[in-house]
Amino acid sequence: MADSKGRLASFVFPVTGVCPAILSAVERDDLAWVFTMHICEHGEVSTDEMLDYFTRIKDGDGVLRFARRFGVLSLCRHGYYSHEGKKECPETRIFSRILPEGDVEEERFLFKEPLSGWYQHARVVNAILRVASDLHQLKPPSTEEWQVIRSDELMGYPIRRFDLTPDWPGLCFVLDEWLLAGNIRPEVSTQDGRPKITFGGDTWSTLGFQLVLSVTGEGMTAVCDGCNRVYSRRRKPQSGRRNFCQVCLKDGTDNRMRQRDLIARKLKADNNKQLTNKNRDAGEIGDG
Repeated sequence: MADSKGRLASFVFPVTGVCPAILSAVERDDLAWVFTMHICEHGEVSTDEMLDYFTRIKDGDGVLRFARRFGVLSLCRHGYYSHEGKKECPETRIFSRILPEGDVEEERFLFKEPLSGWYQHARVVNAILRVASDLHQLKPPSTEEWQVIRSDELMGYPIRRFDLTPDWPGLCFVLDEWLLAGNIRPEVSTQDGRPKITFGGDTWSTLGFQLVLSVTGEGMTAVCDGCNRVYSRRRKPQSGRRNFCQVCLKDGTDNRMRQRDLIARKLKADNNKQLTNKNRDAGEIGDG
């Protein structure tokens, strides 16, 4: 599941259906992209590192890089993937129709979806991975991260289960909601003359499926104490010990933090020793 740098990269189940956005650009507070009626000719797109790219989204440039490589989320103008009951948004995402040009006989439609929706879903994905990391280490999840998950308007409304608890059953319910919204499903196709099973869907459902695999798969996720990013590791993190991703291990961040910890412990020990000596001297003076 993790690559050589500990990124959330490849997954045991192949996922197909990702279609990179064409003619995408950031226009003020929106991601603009063009939809055409012709069949895509980009071939099969690798979804390796897709989840990792999504967790790193912080601004419009991050959204644009993701969309050009893995496709758009197809959010409505409210920032939702779909509305309650999987109804279409009553306010269309289509802003204009681009008429055919020259010899190209196809209709092109210009879509826009709010960057705010992307940012919110990126926050939720990071929160889910962090809560899962805490639960894997038998630690109580962060109240702040759990509130991000509870308040998410995944399908046009916040999660309505008021009894939703910050534990594995509660997190599993949230993941089920994502899978139901994306409607990811197994598909059987042929490759090199042999049948194979893949999981098909759009960019949103692929993202949700990779999220579920990261939380429930053989690998473990943890939060790096060096860069504070979620990363994948092969072994379960040990409670009470710092965790570092491959990048922070390679650049020496782990050693620098250990040195700072050592210096801090030494200073604390010296201060405690001086305080003990001071109290002892004061006691001896008082006895005299």
